[in-house]
Amino acid sequence: MLKISNRWIKNKLKESIKYRVFYNYCNLLCFIKTLKIPHIDWKPLDNSLPRFVAIAREADVPLLAYSIQSLMQHSISRPNIWLIGDSDAAYIKLQKWFANYPSDVKFWHWQTLHDELDQSYKNFIQTWLASGQWGGYAKKFAITLAANAHSDILLFDADVLWFGNFLSALQTIRQNHNTILAGQDYVQSYDLEVAEFLCNKKILEDKPLNCGLIYYPHSILFKIITINKVNNLIGYAKEATPHFEQTLIADAFWKSGGKWFSSDTVATTLIDNFQFKKQVYALARHYAGAKHLFWRDA
Repeated sequence: MLKISNRWIKNKLKESIKYRVFYNYCNLLCFIKTLKIPHIDWKPLDNSLPRFVAIAREADVPLLAYSIQSLMQHSISRPNIWLIGDSDAAYIKLQKWFANYPSDVKFWHWQTLHDELDQSYKNFIQTWLASGQWGGYAKKFAITLAANAHSDILLFDADVLWFGNFLSALQTIRQNHNTILAGQDYVQSYDLEVAEFLCNKKILEDKPLNCGLIYYPHSILFKIITINKVNNLIGYAKEATPHFEQTLIADAFWKSGGKWFSSDTVATTLIDNFQFKKQVYALARHYAGAKHLFWRDA
């Protein structure tokens, strides 16, 4: 019994040391890499590409800068880009971290895009925003709707890195599928009550969706997330969970006949956690729940 106990203690200590060493290493990389604004080699504009749209909190602006840098590093041209701050401070910081941007790269305050929406959508967003701890996700949902009203969009989170010619792969997929394109998550992250209310069995029965990098054809969301639907969902918006947004997007994905990005095109995974070098080689990777790995790979 004593031997088993000692072995258990040793294993626990070993895991604790491994955890601390690795996370301290990633935190050190984060500290070093955010001391200086990264240089971005802006490529020529290609208007045939969908608009790329990202919203960032003030704290996540450095991640977004490294994300755009990696996109440019692996591209021969670039899409039209909208960078959106979710607060006054984030809006100002974006313009500091992207100081040498081309004139066609647009900066937005999220409120400006929100104000373009129909009043019913604005009521839904404001109710969601006031719901409590997870209300901030309403801002991303608002800018997704507003941007999609303008054009085809590729919506991506700040914690996405690009490792190959994703733009070329995206163009090929768009030629074959005029619908929502998304990557799979490594775990199901949905609001179960909302999923049941939406009466869409595929949300819970099929592969889990991750909405950290997702393509929307022009105005497709308004065909599925209608004014009538958001009015019926207002009660859930009042008590929004952290997975409310992803559940709504998963419903739209399946009802639009959505298609998956292949795992070698878009990855969301923790498979190489505690590894000092990345072991995932997709063209784009969303570091959901793993921002420490973002700084390892940036």
